[in-house]
Amino acid sequence: MVKDRIPAGITAEHVLAAIQDFVAGVSHDFGPSTTYDLIVDDLRYPPKAILGLAAKRATGHLLKPRDFSGEEESRCFAILRALGFEVVPKIGKGAIWSREEYFASVDAYLGMLVEELAGRAYNKRAVRDALLPRLSGRTAASSEKRMQNISAALQAKGLKYITGYKPLANYADALVSVLDEALPRFPDLVGDTPGSTIQVAMGEEHDAGHTTAAEPPAPPIVSYDACLIAAPTDAPPPRQPKRRTKPAVPGALEVRERTERLIGLRGELWIVDMEVNNLQAAGRPDLAAQVVHASKVEGDGLGYDVRSFDIEGSQLHIEVKTTTRGAAEPFVVTDNEVAFSAEAGSSFRLYRVFDWGKVPGLYILTGSLEPQLNLRPREWAATPRVMAAGVPHDFSVLPSATPFVLPVGVYGGSGFLSITPAPEPRPE
Repeated sequence: MVKDRIPAGITAEHVLAAIQDFVAGVSHDFGPSTTYDLIVDDLRYPPKAILGLAAKRATGHLLKPRDFSGEEESRCFAILRALGFEVVPKIGKGAIWSREEYFASVDAYLGMLVEELAGRAYNKRAVRDALLPRLSGRTAASSEKRMQNISAALQAKGLKYITGYKPLANYADALVSVLDEALPRFPDLVGDTPGSTIQVAMGEEHDAGHTTAAEPPAPPIVSYDACLIAAPTDAPPPRQPKRRTKPAVPGALEVRERTERLIGLRGELWIVDMEVNNLQAAGRPDLAAQVVHASKVEGDGLGYDVRSFDIEGSQLHIEVKTTTRGAAEPFVVTDNEVAFSAEAGSSFRLYRVFDWGKVPGLYILTGSLEPQLNLRPREWAATPRVMAAGVPHDFSVLPSATPFVLPVGVYGGSGFLSITPAPEPRPE
């Protein structure tokens, strides 16, 4: 019988910290889970390994596999469940991929991509054969499909991918999360390294043709009739931002923000080309020659991205919002954009580009945005309140009171802050 040496005092915070240790590769003696998984944020982890690392967080002592058991009636599972975590049996064909499996596949893929971009030969079959034992009984076909999913996820981020793995969409958000965490460990693929794929694609080589050799193929330039839909009327209001319960992985946020900027830029360039193409098709090459990518040429902060025209010659101010998700996905607008839309009136257009990286679609909002949108603040502008006799007083009347920005999900309504919605939420 396995002895139970699990210490008292392990908390949910210890478990979440242990997950970050596990992701970061902190050394331990536990093998992959065989019959059960710990599920956190839709990703699967080996429950014994996580509890062993959590014990180290709690006491400074790392447990060994022989120190406790991991089975249905075990104290290990009872502790995790009592702390609010889900421990479930592994299932057969069609099982959700575990975090270990995603990481193994992404690491194998990115390793091959580095070799391909460097012009060095590698053996895909040998890599696959080495990977399969780490995939909990997955078939070679299943592994190949996952590699195609990784290609699609990289393509959606504006990054290069392995040409032998044709992009296959409909991948899980969990894959994107793992990819975001893995990319910082491959500086040749993403980062501030000269020649990295995002650095090249974000460079200033967009004037002629609006593309660079590093970018994956852009969607074809088509008429608006081929991609335009009515704005969704059944989209739910934006949800309150969730408080983060899982520790952030170093570098992951920077990768996500950098790739979101790239996707936004490429969406703007696509709209510039679409405007030029459609004006030329309407017999107005004179107007097509005057289309300007204003946020790029004149600077951000105008309240719009593209200056164009309708076929009668009236000027249009177009703000472009691009997402790899569907038409109902919420987007971020700034206070400046909302104010400018009201000022510009009927000349203002918001072009919402969705399903980028697949077959993009588009819907258009015309005129002032405020009456057309469900708006929810993501950040607060805040100044401290002075407490006198237990009564909060407005501190903002003092000359030195400078507001600061606080994310919505952080503020718990303590009464010690004077809170108003931030006038300038972070743009998409």
